[in-house]
Amino acid sequence: MEVERLSRFRGAGVRRLPTLDTVEIFEAVLLSLATVLTAWSAFQAAVWDGDQSAKFAQSEALHSQSVRAVNLATVQSNIDTVLFDRWLAADDAHDSTTTAAIEGTMRPALKAALHAWETDGGIAQQPGAPSSPLQEGSYLSADLSQADAYTSEAQAAVKEADHANETSDYYILATVVVALVLFLVGIASKLRSRDVRLGLAAFATVCLAASVAVIVLLPATWP
Repeated sequence: MEVERLSRFRGAGVRRLPTLDTVEIFEAVLLSLATVLTAWSAFQAAVWDGDQSAKFAQSEALHSQSVRAVNLATVQSNIDTVLFDRWLAADDAHDSTTTAAIEGTMRPALKAALHAWETDGGIAQQPGAPSSPLQEGSYLSADLSQADAYTSEAQAAVKEADHANETSDYYILATVVVALVLFLVGIASKLRSRDVRLGLAAFATVCLAASVAVIVLLPATWP
């Protein structure tokens, strides 16, 4: 009777380790989660990579538009300079008919700058007045504002492309870590040692938890 009690006491004090079947079930769970995470992270990496390419293409297009706007502003400025020189010569000659005709061919931006220049006393060469209507702030902003807007949009697109590239890299990193989990579980399934399989499963669990933490913190998007 005393021997039976002692054997029960010893049996109760022994910590039971997971059986091989329990380890296999746990490995199957790890394998399932890793498969889902691999598909998700690979999908997100591809989507963000495509978004990066689109943003870079948008930036290049906006930069081209900015260059064209600057070139157009330069050509228009040259034309406006010629028109103003003719207008000024006609005004010096007190030829109101010619000045009116030239004003009729001016662009609205130049015409508004000319009137502002006259109001500022430029035509009377007052101290501090611009030497030409082409130096009026309204004229300069009218010509270059569109180019500046394109440049700002291009820079914003580059920043978005860089963010998409960084996000895609992190998703690729998560994919690699999850692939390591699949590798560990695959190796463990070929072994018969319970202790070794438990060790590999524990390490795979740590890798899976790390990849889940990375994926949760990353932004997700859709095509």
